[in-house]
Amino acid sequence: FMKLSESKFPLRKIIHYYWQIMKQYKIAFFGLFFFISGRIIFTTVIIGLIYKNIIDTLGNASIPVDDRYMIALAFLIPMCVSMLTSVGVARYAQYIQIRVMSRMNKHLYDFCFKKLNEHSYSFYGNTFSGSLVAKVRRYARAFEVAIDVAVQNFWLTSLVVIGTSISLYFQSKTL
Repeated sequence: FMKLSESKFPLRKIIHYYWQIMKQYKIAFFGLFFFISGRIIFTTVIIGLIYKNIIDTLGNASIPVDDRYMIALAFLIPMCVSMLTSVGVARYAQYIQIRVMSRMNKHLYDFCFKKLNEHSYSFYGNTFSGSLVAKVRRYARAFEVAIDVAVQNFWLTSLVVIGTSISLYFQSKTL
C-alpha cells in the first residue's frame, strides 16, 4: 500500500488550501452546523421521545381508556410543533448551505485560476486547456462533495447516536 506522503495527490496541501477558504466563513459554518443539529434534535430525539410517551400512555392499564385517548391527543400538539420547527430549521440550513457553498466555490475557482496564472508559459504550452478547466472543476466539486460527506454522513450520524444515547440513558430505568 502507498503511504499518504507518497501519494500522487498531496492531501495535506489540498486540505490546507480548502482550510484557507473555509476560515473566511467561520460564522456561516457554525450557523450551518447549529441549524443542522437543531433539525436532527427536533426530528429524531424529540419526536422519538414524544412517540415513547404516547406509547407509554396508551399501554398504561391504570389510566382509563377515555383519559388515555385525551392524553395521547395532548402529545399531538408538541409533535406538530416539533415537526414544523424542524422543517423551518432544515429549510434555513439548506439556504445557508447553498449560499455559503456558492460563495466558497467562487473563491475556489478564483484561487485555482490565480494559482494557474502563476505558472510559466511552457506550462500552458505543454498542457491542453480543456484539461486545465476540467481539473479546476474537479477541485471545486471535490470540496462540495467533501463538505456534504462530512455534514451528511459524519455529523448527522454522530448527532443521532449521541442524542439517542442520551435520551435512552435518561429514560431507561435500569441505567
